[in-house]
Amino acid sequence: MEMGLRTVQGSVTSAYPTWHDVEVCVELARRSGAKAVLGVGAGSAIDLAKTVSSILNHHGKVDLVLAPATLGASMASMNAHSLLLSQEEEALLPPEFASSRSRNGFSSADATVVLDGGAMAVPNLNTSSPRKSVATVVDAACASLAICLDAAHGLPADDEHISNLIVITMENSLAALSYNGKCHDKKEAEMANGHAISAAVHAGQLLSSASGSSGTRRSIPLALASSLLPRYFPHGHILTFFASMMPALCKTLSSDTAAKGALQAVSALVTGGNNIEELIDWADRTCSEAKIPCMASLAEGTPDVSSMMGKLDANGALLNCEDARSDLVEEILHRSLSR
Repeated sequence: MEMGLRTVQGSVTSAYPTWHDVEVCVELARRSGAKAVLGVGAGSAIDLAKTVSSILNHHGKVDLVLAPATLGASMASMNAHSLLLSQEEEALLPPEFASSRSRNGFSSADATVVLDGGAMAVPNLNTSSPRKSVATVVDAACASLAICLDAAHGLPADDEHISNLIVITMENSLAALSYNGKCHDKKEAEMANGHAISAAVHAGQLLSSASGSSGTRRSIPLALASSLLPRYFPHGHILTFFASMMPALCKTLSSDTAAKGALQAVSALVTGGNNIEELIDWADRTCSEAKIPCMASLAEGTPDVSSMMGKLDANGALLNCEDARSDLVEEILHRSLSR
């Protein structure tokens, strides 16, 4: 009993929420007559809360409140979609695909998101992190930049909303990175955290608009994470995984004529000029200075690009969504694994 409210508690039983976790929480909520769902914690708790509320909301209005406690959760809280671990597919899938038992109706609820940087678990910029359970400021900043690069590549020419999101995300990512190794007091650490949270929040909105549904192309970082994380990178944090492909996205997309204009615009924000080679050099240098690990170091066993691409193709076919060209994605994988 808290503040006169009766509560029942559900939780995630593994690194990612499963359909079993959802069923347990939905049953608890129905038995208690829950009128609201509160998601508190890491990204897995946020995705669990979003899924539970979407099922309950299909049968009657419930409120959804999200209180992210990590940078990854901040990104997840702004993404209208959620991902569950499918043990059958060894992939992260939308709820309706996550289990043969997921036949419930889903009606997304509008969420109230409570962002409190002081209450979040954000490792100090000046200390090393194993990057397994909690993402760092530089992880979030480089991950957000990777999402921006992909969004700029797939951006419709007249989409002002997405353009604005890219600019805001990049500005906050760059501001967060400017503190790397230079946080000398609590105030500077709070400034770095604030920029990283803002970058993650706006990057989450970019991912929400690039989920592969409603005729949109699925984000390359999102497609790779959804398809590959559980089987090939089971111990890697999703933000570190995103961050590890940032230089490869720069280099690979630079060879795509259709992406030239978008990359020049990104380069203008990052380096002050429109030279794409300078952007590529900057991406390599930034990840090196931020000690972003090579994707291969996050893998369990020896990565095999061919089997990974097969897994990605099967995942896209299951979800019936549009992904980026296979040759581009394969090159990004090769470059990320060999960086």
